Amino acid sequence: MENNASRTPHKIIASIAVLLVIVLTVFGVKAFDNEKLEANNSVPTQSVATNTTQQTPSPASTDTTTQPAQSATTVATTTFNDGTYETTISYGTPGGTESMKVSITLSGDAVTSSNVISQASSRDSREYQSAFINSYKSRVTGKSLKDLSLSRVSGASLTTQGFNDALDQIRNKAAA
Repeated sequence: MENNASRTPHKIIASIAVLLVIVLTVFGVKAFDNEKLEANNSVPTQSVATNTTQQTPSPASTDTTTQPAQSATTVATTTFNDGTYETTISYGTPGGTESMKVSITLSGDAVTSSNVISQASSRDSREYQSAFINSYKSRVTGKSLKDLSLSRVSGASLTTQGFNDALDQIRNKAAA
């Protein structure tokens, strides 16, 4: 009996240690995922090559204003002209081709506002575009247009890719 009683504290300590390792592992993975997400949403220092796909944009109007003067301490040069840029992007889905209108306003290479208008024809695409529209702005506003690229917002991977293609077109229009 004494032998069994002396092993019980060791079993409890071992169980607590295993539980502690599991908890730390879960929190460590979650912290790593959050850091990775923040890194994906931050402004990288290197340029990313854009790949324009077979999209058929409709004519878009641009309202370009003059570029603000930069101070002598500014290291990077402005890549894009300030203004509001619009494009309508079409992209493929399992149900057919869908489209949406994207508007981005830039100031000093940063996105100051954005708007997406759904032009989806199928019920499923309207739902995906709606979920995207309700969730994307915080990942875009205040970010540099230069390397901005989203990945699967609210489960809408095809809509997100369509938005990224629209960003490519807007980059081309806004290029200084």
